[in-house]
Amino acid sequence: MGRAMSTVTKNGTNGATGANGASPGASGGAGSAGGAAVALANTAADLTNSAFATGGTGGGGGNGAAGAPGHAGGNGGAGAIGGAATATASTIANSAGGTSATANASGGGGGSSGSGGAGSPSGVGSNGAAGGQATASATDQNAGGASTASATAFGGSGGFAIDAGHVGGAGAVASSSAKAVSSALGANASASVNQVGGSGGTGFNSAAGGAGATSNAANRVTGSTNGGNLFLSQTASGGAGGFSNGGVAGAAGSAVSSLIFDDTKNATKSVLVDVGITANGGAGGSGTNGTSGVVGGAATASGTITGTQSVISTVSTSGDAGGSAGTTGAGGAGGTAKSTSVVVGGTLNVTDNAFGGTGGSAAGSGHAGGAGGAATVSVTGTAATSAFSAIGATQGGGSGGAALPGPTAGPAPRAP
Repeated sequence: MGRAMSTVTKNGTNGATGANGASPGASGGAGSAGGAAVALANTAADLTNSAFATGGTGGGGGNGAAGAPGHAGGNGGAGAIGGAATATASTIANSAGGTSATANASGGGGGSSGSGGAGSPSGVGSNGAAGGQATASATDQNAGGASTASATAFGGSGGFAIDAGHVGGAGAVASSSAKAVSSALGANASASVNQVGGSGGTGFNSAAGGAGATSNAANRVTGSTNGGNLFLSQTASGGAGGFSNGGVAGAAGSAVSSLIFDDTKNATKSVLVDVGITANGGAGGSGTNGTSGVVGGAATASGTITGTQSVISTVSTSGDAGGSAGTTGAGGAGGTAKSTSVVVGGTLNVTDNAFGGTGGSAAGSGHAGGAGGAATVSVTGTAATSAFSAIGATQGGGSGGAALPGPTAGPAPRAP
């Protein structure tokens, strides 16, 4: 008989920092990439399998050396990409006490730019590197009792950039999937996923902020029971755009979460199908020293759900806030939000929510705050027993951003 529990944890090695310029006016070297991490937990007959993977951080660029008197300083080296992370957990067992599979993956952060060396002229920095991608997958099949599968993935954040003409690293994509199956009569099953795109890196000294990662979850959860309750949850969140000090702020990551599930196609049916579908846009990049805010990330979620008996469906979206200007500049518009449901079953409890993001604040004469994000909801329900069904929808546009006379974000961040 196998052990009751198996946990596998893997960590990627961090990348090395690039060498500093070794002689007057020499440029710094590039960092090295973060190491990948792969965790697999699938021990046969164990009741719980858990996998945790974390990618290594990308190495930062080395600093440029100061120039000899009257000569140029060396340029800073570029950062290196963060390590990817992959976590996979699988449980196949027969236990009346319940079984589970859990997978968690976090991509490594991207390496940041080195600084330019002093000189005539001074050296300049470089780009930040992208974060590492993250992938998580969990599957649990239990012939004797309840089943639970959970997968969570976080994309790595981008590294910072220094000086005009350079860009902060992009946030990395995250992806997750989960499946839970219980074949025991009357037992429940639950499958959930949560995936979050990485944030863009900061841009210092007129460098641009990096883009936040988009997050797209389409049919990432599924499952079945034999006369039990089936719970499905799917959440996708976009990454925030990177801050910029005097350049262009980073774009926000949008989020899309969509699920088509039809329990009538399963060999055994559930007495209750309870589904939650969520999308959250990322925040728009903000800035200072003349940088305007960027529009917040849009959020779109949809569900087409069919059950044989009771169905509960909740679809929720939130557009994120537009970026704000810290000294002189316009605010970004809030992200839009759209929720759509088409649900069929015996009795229904259907709720759709959509909330647009708040507009970012502006600073300085002649600049406007960002408009609030629009929100849209559409719900269609077909119930065999309408007397015991409820359908509701809530939508709210985001508030507009303030227009302020002067600095709002405090001192500009300084390059490390």
